[in-house]
Amino acid sequence: MKSELNHILVNVKHTNFSTSFPSIRRQTSTSATTNEHEHILQQQRAVRPLSPHLQIYQPQLTWMLSIAHRFSGAGVATGKSSNCIYCME
Repeated sequence: MKSELNHILVNVKHTNFSTSFPSIRRQTSTSATTNEHEHILQQQRAVRPLSPHLQIYQPQLTWMLSIAHRFSGAGVATGKSSNCIYCME
């Protein structure tokens, strides 16, 4: 066991790690003008995927009840408002 560990340590000492890693490349960039910047943005937006539409979602009880709760709340508010207006006349 000890000899195996020594063998591994000796191999690690003699390994040249500087050649085992890829060299780092420097990238240069130039600043774009406003027109070029807008053109690049338009090109990126042309290939950007659209948001998913509601038709791809499977109906779930929770969001169906949420929508129903909103409509019933709006109906109750409309009913009470119209009742108050009727009673004031």
